[in-house]
Amino acid sequence: MSQYMVSSDMAVRVGGRLYHEGETLTMDPALAAPLMAQGRLRSHTPVVEPPATDTTDPATATDGATDLLAAIGQLEPGNPDHWTKDGRPDARALAAVVGREVSAAERDAVWEASHHAMKGP
Repeated sequence: MSQYMVSSDMAVRVGGRLYHEGETLTMDPALAAPLMAQGRLRSHTPVVEPPATDTTDPATATDGATDLLAAIGQLEPGNPDHWTKDGRPDARALAAVVGREVSAAERDAVWEASHHAMKGP
């Protein structure tokens, strides 16, 4: 099986489904050959982006949750710059400690998980 892309403004029906220009489909190359000869299909190879090169030193790497948990432990309990009004760690204060941007969603996930772990099942 190979991937093909519909290349004409004329739709192609394969296996009971109608494919329009720009859509991709997977089919046996022998079945695709006549449609390719008519100019209705062209070979299609999906573009796969290579993974980003990780420059993190594996000896010192930690996951984000571990870093944030450690950072929470470094915040001053009475410092209003370190905590939100509802008692959660301030994402900006965490970012200053871990040295990277910390989203509120990331902070909330770690905060919730740490509280769940302390309470138990």
